[in-house]
Formats: sequence, structure tokens, C-alpha cells
Amino acid sequence: MSKGKNELKTYKADWRIIAVMVVVVTVFAYLAYRILSYMGNYNSDKYEKVVSSYFQAIAKNDTNTLSTIVSTNFVNELSFLKLKPNLYLLYSYHFETTKETNQTNVVLSAKILFSISTIEENKKVSYLAEGYFISEQSEKILLDKVKKIYEGKNITR
Repeated sequence: MSKGKNELKTYKADWRIIAVMVVVVTVFAYLAYRILSYMGNYNSDKYEKVVSSYFQAIAKNDTNTLSTIVSTNFVNELSFLKLKPNLYLLYSYHFETTKETNQTNVVLSAKILFSISTIEENKKVSYLAEGYFISEQSEKILLDKVKKIYEGKNITR
């Protein structure tokens, strides 16, 4: 009889160790997830700021700011928009980065999906667009292209 009780005690002790290990692994996994999520959002914040600064500069006709945040080969498929300061809204949806190697160095490129809503000719308009970025050896992030994806249709009744 005593041998069975000892086996039962060992089994209970093993169960506690396993339970503690599961809790510890879960806590570390959660912390790793939170840290990686924070780092990912931090990176997208920098790019969102460039998009926001770009449209602010367009609305204010600030060519000095524009020259510091766009690449030399910049293309804007939303150039027809006539923005006025504080009369537009920007929303960010998705962000991704890639690293590419060209002949001279490593280039970090990124893409952000965003929408811009404004009023044109007394009518509300909205566009879904992608912003493409480049960043070569320096930490400077430059907007390389704004690509129009869709023009939204106002369905408010």
C-alpha cells in the first residue's frame, strides 16, 4: 500500500512542475508577442508620420518640406487632389517592409495602405492608396510613390 501512495505523491509533484512550466512559457510567449507588436507599431508610426507630413505639406503648398520627404523619382497618382489644411482625414490600414539589395547597397523598402478623405467641389471624396518608401544606408525614410488603388463611393443616405 505504501508504494502506491509514494507513486501518487510523485505524480502530484510532477503535475505541479508541469503546470508551473506551462504558466512560465505562456507568460514569456505573451511578453514576446507584446514586444514584437510594439516594435512593429513603432516602425509603422515613422512611415505614417511621413505620409501625414507629405499631405500636410501639399495642403500648405510647403515645397521645402516636400523636398525633404520625397525621393528624387517620386510619383504621385493623387496629384489631382486640391487639399486644404485641416480639411482632410488620413487612415492607415496595413504596413509591411522588405529588404532588397541593389548594385550599391541594401535598400529598405516599405509599403503602407492608407485612405484619404476630403471635400472637393462641395462633394465628399475618399481614396484608398498605397504609399511606397525607400530608405538606403541612412535612416532617412523617403516617400517614393503614392499609388491610387480605389476611389470610394459615398453610400451615406
